[in-house]
Amino acid sequence: RKKHAISFDDIAEVEVGENFYVHSLLKYPKPVSIDQSRYSMEHCIAAMLVDGKVDESICTVEAINRLKKNWNKIKVVVHDEWPPERSHCRTPVTIRLKNGKEFTNEMDKPLEPSREEVVARYKVNAGIALSKKQVEESANGLMSLEKVKSIKEQMKNPGQVDRIIAM
Repeated sequence: RKKHAISFDDIAEVEVGENFYVHSLLKYPKPVSIDQSRYSMEHCIAAMLVDGKVDESICTVEAINRLKKNWNKIKVVVHDEWPPERSHCRTPVTIRLKNGKEFTNEMDKPLEPSREEVVARYKVNAGIALSKKQVEESANGLMSLEKVKSIKEQMKNPGQVDRIIAM
């Protein structure tokens, strides 16, 4: 979308190919709940095309209601002939414009997030249940577990651990 300066209004259809593994994870074409929106290719693609991003902000009732009118532009094709394992994931995406032009790109393996991305995502999600100070302390503790001689030190605040586990 960015590379070719594509406006969402110019898109006629987006076709996404999946193997069985991806389809088994992203199995809600029309999510009706926040949890389902996290596992919907249609919802995530619509968010990427409309908002230019996919993050926690798209997993709200408001975002579902705002984006659902765009799900019909997304066509998911499950390729049963492709190997079904995670290691064989591929996700070709074709954007077809109303003027007839097409653009295709393909991911041939899942992206693995960097350490920084994992920590940032943890902090956002942990911040739902913990104070800012607790988030920082728990993130620092979790990121240095390999240096801990005794897990008792990390378990000083059982309530904090329970809240993290519950998330």
